[in-house]
Amino acid sequence: MSNLFSRPSPPPPPPPEIEENLDQQEAAVTREEQETGRRIRARNRSRRGAGMRSNLMAPGVVVDGSRDVLQSNLGAGRNPRG
Repeated sequence: MSNLFSRPSPPPPPPPEIEENLDQQEAAVTREEQETGRRIRARNRSRRGAGMRSNLMAPGVVVDGSRDVLQSNLGAGRNPRG
């Protein structure tokens, strides 16, 4: 019969496999956070550089963000740039 006033024994330590599994999970989470941060930075960088794209077209094609269209209807060649 156990004594009512004695101290309970401490629980046994967890097996080492659990510690290794936790370390692997933490490493995977860290890698995933770094990958997500890298993707967000790349997306922001690509959005920030959008102003340089206007230099890709020839001068006079882009006027105030819209195309300089000579006619409103499409001709035989279906070329909207006129």
